[in-house]
Amino acid sequence: MPRQPIRTRSPLEDKVQRLENELYMTRSAMIDLMRPDLRDVLTDQVLCKTFKEVAEWESRATEGIIAIALRSEQPAQIDWDGRVRVLCPLCNEGPQSPYDKGFLPEGLRRHLTGTYNSRQCPVFKAANEMALDRARRAEGR
Repeated sequence: MPRQPIRTRSPLEDKVQRLENELYMTRSAMIDLMRPDLRDVLTDQVLCKTFKEVAEWESRATEGIIAIALRSEQPAQIDWDGRVRVLCPLCNEGPQSPYDKGFLPEGLRRHLTGTYNSRQCPVFKAANEMALDRARRAEGR
């Protein structure tokens, strides 16, 4: 009678691994759907191996996306004092305020990073989580 292979992982561990792989592929597909200039900024995170590199990438990517948004041909709104407001170029969302149709640069930074109790951009969050997962694996966590 042939010997049965010894199972080293439980069905639950197999399922978790499958779901992690699907989550990675979904995040990757979100980034691949972006315009080429935005995709280039987001895919630089594949070079990150440490948490310090992830933080540096996040800062560079945030500034790059803000610069791209401010260069856009059509601002969402121009304030009474001439300040340009723009939609997030990644998710095409604006602030939660019913009075403003776009973000000021600092508001877009907060939206991208999810700071100051703002709703984080799901596309930027996906790219950031991919970088953090890579750093965790590289450090053995």
